[in-house]
Amino acid sequence: MRRSTGVVAFALTVQLLSGCAIDKGDALAEEFEEDWRGTPDVARVDTHGQKTLPFLGDARGTLVLEDHTPADRVSELTGELRDYLAANGSYTGSIQADDITFSVVEDKGVDITVVALWKSPAADDRVVAGEITDSPRISGHAWGAYVETAEPADAVRVADALVSEGSGYRASPVTYLTVYTTLGVTPEVRVFPGEEPGDLDEALAAYQAVAAEQSVVRATLDHGSVYLSMAAGADLEAARDLAREAAPSLRSVEVAPGIGTATATATATGEAPPP
Repeated sequence: MRRSTGVVAFALTVQLLSGCAIDKGDALAEEFEEDWRGTPDVARVDTHGQKTLPFLGDARGTLVLEDHTPADRVSELTGELRDYLAANGSYTGSIQADDITFSVVEDKGVDITVVALWKSPAADDRVVAGEITDSPRISGHAWGAYVETAEPADAVRVADALVSEGSGYRASPVTYLTVYTTLGVTPEVRVFPGEEPGDLDEALAAYQAVAAEQSVVRATLDHGSVYLSMAAGADLEAARDLAREAAPSLRSVEVAPGIGTATATATATGEAPPP
C-alpha cells in the first residue's frame, strides 16, 4: 500500500533483530524506499541505512512532500504512516511538511495534537524550519519542539504565537519548546517561552535596551532571566545596568564577553532586588 504526503520529510528508524542479510540497514532502507516511491504528493524519498552489528541494522527514511500540501492531506498522510508503523512494528517515523518535521507514533490522539501544533509554525512566514520530535524513554516519550527564524526580532513573537490559545501547543505532548535564529545570523537569539504570551516581555525589553546601545553577539531569553554575550570592547557593567533598568523585575541578568573577545573585563551579573 502506498502512502502520500506534501512537503513532508518522513524520518524512519527501523530495528531488525534477526535475518539473513549482513547489511540490514541498507536492506531496510531499500524496502522503505520501494514502499513509498511513487506516492502521490511525495517529491522524493530519502533513505539512510546503517549496519549496527552483523544481522542487526536500522534505517532512516524521509518522505519529502510537495510544497504547500494542504493540512487535511498532511493529517491523512499522518494516519497512513501511523498504520504503516503499526503494521511494521520495528519502525519509528516522522513527517516533515513545509519544512517542519514532526514525529508520528502509534497513538492517534497524540498524532492529532502534534499535527495541530505543526500547523502554527508551518503557516508562519517568520519561521524557516522546525522540528517537533519525541525521544523514546523507559518511562514513555519526551516531546520537544524546536523552531527556527531568520530574524532575531521574530524569535520572541514566534514563541508567543506558539504558546497562544489556538496554536495547539497546550494540547500537545510537547514539554520542551525553544525558538532560535538561523545559524550565522547575528545576533544569535535563543528563546525559551513561558506558558503564556507576554511571559518574555521583560527579557525582551532587557535585550532590546542593550542592543540599542551596544553590540550583542548572542542572547538567551526565558521567563525570568536574560543572558547576553557581548562583542569585543563592550562595557559589560553599562550593558548590565541598561538591562536591569529596562527590566527591573527579572530574576537574573547576566552579561558576558563573547567567545574570542577580550577577557580582561569580568562577567557582570545581577539579581533582581528583593520585593
